[in-house]
Amino acid sequence: LFLILVEKTNNFCAEIEVNPDKSLTHRAFLISLLTKDQNFKIVNFSNAKDCLTSLKAIQKLGCKVKIFEKNKILIQSPTTLNSNIEIDCENSGTTARLLIGILSSVEVEKGAKFVLKGDKSLLQRPMKRVIEPLELMGAKILHNNFTLPVEITPQKLYQIEYKSKIASAQVKSAILFAGLNCQNKNTPTIFNEPFQSRNHTENLLKLFNAKIETQNLKTSLFPSNLEAKEVEIEGDFSSAAFFISAAILCQNSSLIIKNVNLNPTRTMFLEILKKMGAKIEIKNTNCKNFEPFGDLFIESSDLKAIEIEPSLVPALIDELPILGLVFSQADGVSVVKGAEELKYKESNRILAICENLKKLGAKIEPTHDGFIVAGKTKLKGNVVLQGFNDHRILMTNFISGLICEKPIKIKDFEWVDISFPNFLKISKNIFNYSII
Repeated sequence: LFLILVEKTNNFCAEIEVNPDKSLTHRAFLISLLTKDQNFKIVNFSNAKDCLTSLKAIQKLGCKVKIFEKNKILIQSPTTLNSNIEIDCENSGTTARLLIGILSSVEVEKGAKFVLKGDKSLLQRPMKRVIEPLELMGAKILHNNFTLPVEITPQKLYQIEYKSKIASAQVKSAILFAGLNCQNKNTPTIFNEPFQSRNHTENLLKLFNAKIETQNLKTSLFPSNLEAKEVEIEGDFSSAAFFISAAILCQNSSLIIKNVNLNPTRTMFLEILKKMGAKIEIKNTNCKNFEPFGDLFIESSDLKAIEIEPSLVPALIDELPILGLVFSQADGVSVVKGAEELKYKESNRILAICENLKKLGAKIEPTHDGFIVAGKTKLKGNVVLQGFNDHRILMTNFISGLICEKPIKIKDFEWVDISFPNFLKISKNIFNYSII
């Protein structure tokens, strides 16, 4: 457990790279469970704690793993997964929800079971959104009122056309992964979502030669034998969002972030910031594994308020905590609507954002599905902020300290390792902070 002190920072000019994309790393690890006795290489994987939870899970299920050259990994998948085992998903909702989908339909001996558990935070997170559609497909899942722990007995599953009430990449991924092993080879599993969510799973399935088609908000997947390919992963956009915000909010500053994943289902944050008046340029764009990437050039900017409609929330869900801070520095009243999902993350992020920013002097109020922020306000500092054991709240706290009049202290900063273990290392030569 450690406490850090963050102080006001201006006049910086820097060039950085952030950690590899967390969402893609999870999926690249977990898809190995469906490739059956094949080898493939992942270049530049994330070592975030959540991703390492997925890595430990696939090893326990029988995958052989060899890490070499620091950031490359070779995975060999087994012909048949180890079964009748318990898997600890720790703090990772992505690991849990995607594994429920994958393990519901894998081929193992009759009556074999898998048990998934998690830490105190994960035990409280909702799994009904994944379990209900899988049960419609024929899955056999024993659960604790739709929360972990769950016991999965793999079954022969059958295709459904599912109309999801929420836009969730995790729900979509769980259904698609289960759909790979459905019984009728000539019928697709169809997933309809109300708004566009992240499409990393679809891109990865396409790379691995799955029979998959996407049309607007409808994804159709036929049962497929996957052909493993090398996966190369660029910088995590949600991690970059904190540094983007720092460059915009700190006076007389500029920043270049190299090799960031720019998948359009992830970069709504950039569009919002540009509409607010932020000076951001994208250069040197390219594409690998159906995933676009490039370099970001950011400068200090004067911002105006904006309203976030519910249709935009799925593409912004991880960036909404830092957007709360950004809104406090924009002229006018900014509003976020349709973000109930924030209540079911590692913390209730609506309350966490509002509590911390209010302590600093921001004019922010929670609503049932978001928050309202009146700017522009000077943040006073001279407080101790809670992180609520939530990595994105902690990093938001850190960036807020850079623009406060007086230093702030932040508790339990080690929870940042869940998504961004080298956050402080990258920050070291740019910002004013110290570990107490």
